[in-house]
Amino acid sequence: AKYLRLRRLDHGAALPGLRVSVVTSAQSGPPRAAREWLAPAPIDAAATGTPMPGGGVEYRYSLPAALPVEAIKLDLGIDNSVARIDIASRSGAAQAWTTRAQLTAFRLRQGDDAIINDATTLPGPARDREWRVQSATPLSHAPTLNLAWRRDRFVFLGEGKQQYRLVAGSAT
Repeated sequence: AKYLRLRRLDHGAALPGLRVSVVTSAQSGPPRAAREWLAPAPIDAAATGTPMPGGGVEYRYSLPAALPVEAIKLDLGIDNSVARIDIASRSGAAQAWTTRAQLTAFRLRQGDDAIINDATTLPGPARDREWRVQSATPLSHAPTLNLAWRRDRFVFLGEGKQQYRLVAGSAT
């Protein structure tokens, strides 16, 4: 804080020559795990994806576990291509799809340099195993879906006389 306010709790005499010296320090929390990127392979073996009504195409991807995905990066893989993309996920086949990102993906080449779209950060982690990429523009092959996640941190209380209560997270 820019200012420090002191208030005397008793009604005693003034304290002449009172000086206050304040030292501030920032407490740092435990370091966060580094982001890891995972590129799941498309579920269907067909490189052309599943046709959608209206001329678009759909690709599905599956993760090995329900990882806490926090960012998405999509690479079209073909130079000088642009496509309007919708990315959705769900935890299982019985659940409805939840839209995670809508973006214009591109890959442009100029000389030896390729310019591709940036990663999209999700508003909160998505713990879903199934991912779907839909493109209104037909693509010649499946785009590369890259998902960023961080490893979970766990604390185990193995012994002790105290009773413990879970205040954050999941007991499962």
